[in-house]
Amino acid sequence: MSLGKRMVWGICIVLVLVIVASFICGVGKISSKKSTISFFALVEQGRINELTLTIYCAGLSFLPRLPLSVNDLVNHPYTSKLVIDGSILAEHIEVFCQMSRTELIPIKDGGYRDIRTYYSIKTKEGQKIFSVASWGRDGSMFVNEHEFYNDDIFFEIVNIFWQELFPQD
Repeated sequence: MSLGKRMVWGICIVLVLVIVASFICGVGKISSKKSTISFFALVEQGRINELTLTIYCAGLSFLPRLPLSVNDLVNHPYTSKLVIDGSILAEHIEVFCQMSRTELIPIKDGGYRDIRTYYSIKTKEGQKIFSVASWGRDGSMFVNEHEFYNDDIFFEIVNIFWQELFPQD
């Protein structure tokens, strides 16, 4: 093997090792901690009035043939959508405080998604600071794009507004 080929192979091997090492050390992970902390910080400070909650939910009779992504759900004509102003959310601040105290258990080998319920919380400027989607494999949920074992407290806010989402159900 010529010197040029050895150098190319050497560079390729080093590059692969650097990429693998960066993912093992967590450089390749996208952290949602900052968004979650700022959301719960606003709740704890009583500044929930500055936020807007938008809930998207597939109706009980909506049976698509393929699993849905968040985009599929949000843009589907049979999806119910409800936008709730922060002043109404303030009446249910205890639910958000319970969420902030809940320790989530991450799922490492997830990936399957069939989203039927999704909600996001945004600032008045439109910046998304918190989101929850369900369902993943074995009923898991996605909080800020990261998969965790399901915890019902994260869907209590949807239950509160269920009648407004589906008045006839």
